[in-house]
Amino acid sequence: MVPNVRREPFLDRRPSARPYAFLVSTTGCAKGISKTLGSAAYSYFFVLEALAPVLEKLGTWRLIDHPESSLPFVAAKAEADGYQPIHLSLHPPQDVYLTPALPNVIFPFWEFPDIPNRDFRFDSRQNWARITQRADLIITACEFTRDAFRRAGVDVPIGVVPVPLKPEHFSLPAWDSEHSWTLTCRHVSWGGPVEVETPTGSPTEPAESPRPIPSPTTRPGLKRRGYLAVRGAFRKVYPWLGTKTLERIARTRHYLLMSSGIDPYTRQPMPGGRPSPGRLGYAIARDGYRKYVKRWLSPEALQKMTSLKVKALKAVGREPILAPDPLLPSTPLTLGGLLYSSIFNLGDRRKNHVDLLSAYLLAFRDREDVTLVIKLATNPVREHHEISLFRLMYQGLGIEHKCRLVVITDFLTDQQMAELMRVSTYYVNTSRAEGACLPLQQSLASGRPSIAPDHTSMADFMDDQVGFVIRTNPEPTYWPHDPDMKIETYWNRMVWSDLHDHLLASAELVENDPARYQEMAEAARDRMRRYASREVVEVALREALAQLPQIETGRFAWAS
Repeated sequence: MVPNVRREPFLDRRPSARPYAFLVSTTGCAKGISKTLGSAAYSYFFVLEALAPVLEKLGTWRLIDHPESSLPFVAAKAEADGYQPIHLSLHPPQDVYLTPALPNVIFPFWEFPDIPNRDFRFDSRQNWARITQRADLIITACEFTRDAFRRAGVDVPIGVVPVPLKPEHFSLPAWDSEHSWTLTCRHVSWGGPVEVETPTGSPTEPAESPRPIPSPTTRPGLKRRGYLAVRGAFRKVYPWLGTKTLERIARTRHYLLMSSGIDPYTRQPMPGGRPSPGRLGYAIARDGYRKYVKRWLSPEALQKMTSLKVKALKAVGREPILAPDPLLPSTPLTLGGLLYSSIFNLGDRRKNHVDLLSAYLLAFRDREDVTLVIKLATNPVREHHEISLFRLMYQGLGIEHKCRLVVITDFLTDQQMAELMRVSTYYVNTSRAEGACLPLQQSLASGRPSIAPDHTSMADFMDDQVGFVIRTNPEPTYWPHDPDMKIETYWNRMVWSDLHDHLLASAELVENDPARYQEMAEAARDRMRRYASREVVEVALREALAQLPQIETGRFAWAS
């Protein structure tokens, strides 16, 4: 699925005016987002999709598959057809191809106050300060990213051009508490109203069974009392634990349950009884491979790993069973009422999803009429692994609740995403850093106030007029693609109590002061219309391109 890619020759000949011909190079995700959603740099697909109508206002554009070999020829053809060719690279700087044949405009997204200014071991392309210095123009989606490049000493022209928003977002109907939406998709659900049996005996809505609670009339045994004491102590120290620590605790708990012969997911005795030490060791190694290795391997490397697995199984006399990881069942899901939504990639450590879960579950633990919908940016290859990690993380919190938690893993079309936004009351962002945050911008444009911080790219448009602002403080960290993980920059640590309190305040606002909620919703639409509508972005892009050096007509005549 490619967003309106122009692959036909440049036919319009305009001798008087020279509109731009944008020759766009970007990641492989531009050719099939449903299968690559959640992989590295997948968001550039959505950037290209949003930019395409604006590029067509300024001329034409074409996706270039192999810029290192085809750019000069395509540029010559574009110039012969009356256009001014420009190479527009939608890549992280280390993946940019800089051609000497025509002007290079790079459009990187970055969410840290410092950019890499050194080689990563033997990889010299990771020195962004050196790479971007060779570009003719840098376009950034926010002022924060522009300042990061300037702070690193990059002195090429830089223009701030927000990612444009579709007109459909601004025309979305206002939130209606009576409106509901039903779709059939792959998802998992916890909490919410008690299931009602239909005449056929099937529940009206599938949901994972809540964790069994011991009867209050029965005194728990010694082991149970010890478990409750440890869990109570954990809940007291939880707010001060980091994400990695919580993940380690969840994994340890998972394997302890397995070693006791208890299924970590159903909490029932395992059919085969207690696994042998060898089987448990295999499970630990397999899960570690899936978490830390598998998702980063190319299709070729995965094929080699599968081949090695087959040979190893045959060597020990076992017949290999090669089957893809199972997907969640696709079942009906009905959403409505007071609903919070959030979209993120579970593998992105910036997103801070543990704090989001704990704050939501504790804020609305006694309200079964409140829903949090998390749309995971994932794909069929990653879904099984990521939903298992999410389930472990959720169960590791140990929070009993009546509020509803829904996680959607299926790919949703543009129309379905619009329906999800229509049924949402608020959008929630708990990220430590953002380079653009398109879902947050889209929700504001749709008239949905948000609960979010006002740091990094969100500082351009987020304040208390359009939502509830979460306070943050600087926290040292490393660049996400640095193999040595040196502490050379910082991101923003959220004040957890702010998120918890804002969730409660937002529910009170929409229920007790709907006029104020509607005023905030209209302010959000107006803010994004003035910040990132197509008309505003077109002007910003023209001003940025005006900084390019003048190109002589006919410089590609030799190739025509």
